[in-house]
Order: sequence, then C-alpha cells, then structure tokens
Amino acid sequence: MTKGITDEWYEFWRMVGKVIVVLAVMCIAICMVVQTASAAHWVAGTSDSMIEGMTVIAYISSDKSNYTSDIVGREGNSHFRNYYMIDVEMIPNYKIGVGDQMCIELIGSNNQRSSIVTVNLTGAGWDLALNLD
Repeated sequence: MTKGITDEWYEFWRMVGKVIVVLAVMCIAICMVVQTASAAHWVAGTSDSMIEGMTVIAYISSDKSNYTSDIVGREGNSHFRNYYMIDVEMIPNYKIGVGDQMCIELIGSNNQRSSIVTVNLTGAGWDLALNLD
C-alpha cells in the first residue's frame, strides 16, 4: 500500500515538472518575441525643393508640441537624395492609430517653416505623403 502511494506521488510530481518546463519555455519564447518586435509606422515623401540635410518634422494635427523628425537625404532614414522617412510611432506621449491625421512639415534654414502636408494613417505600417512644395 505504501508503494502505491509513492508511485502516485512520483507520477504526480513528474507531471508537474513537465508542466513547469513547458510553461517556462513558453514564457521565454514570448519574452523573446516581445523584445524583438518593433512597432513602426513610416511616412515617406519627397519634394523638388528639398535640400539635402534639411529637417522634416511629423506631428499629430491636434498637437504640434510633440513631434518626431528626420533629415532629408542620405543622412536620414531614407538614405536617398531628396527623400525622407519618418517613424511616426516615435512621437512622444502619443499612441498612433488608423485614421489619425499627421502633419508633415519642412523646416528650412533659420528654423523657417515652410509647406505642410497632411497624411491620414492607414493600417499598412507605412504611408506616402504628398510632395512638400
């Protein structure tokens, strides 16, 4: 009778051990996926009047104080002459969503602001802005 109880406890703890191992592996896998996942929503565009090295900013139309920026041209995210690519997920204190209206603005020399275009965000992960002219 004692042997039967011991065998049952052995099997019980063996099963518990397997469950713990499976849960640990699942937790590690989930942590790895979460760490490597990168949320990004890119807005790209160009302009004939842009000069390499100029700054382009993107902000939510209702809040101009929080923005993110890119450098036009090869030094920026696009790595192509007269193009920009801004990751609007990088706007501080804001979680973007489908349908949000973003303003894209070109900043010239002496912080002179020039043309502004608006983009309605889609769920594609990227959007194209009209030419900044």
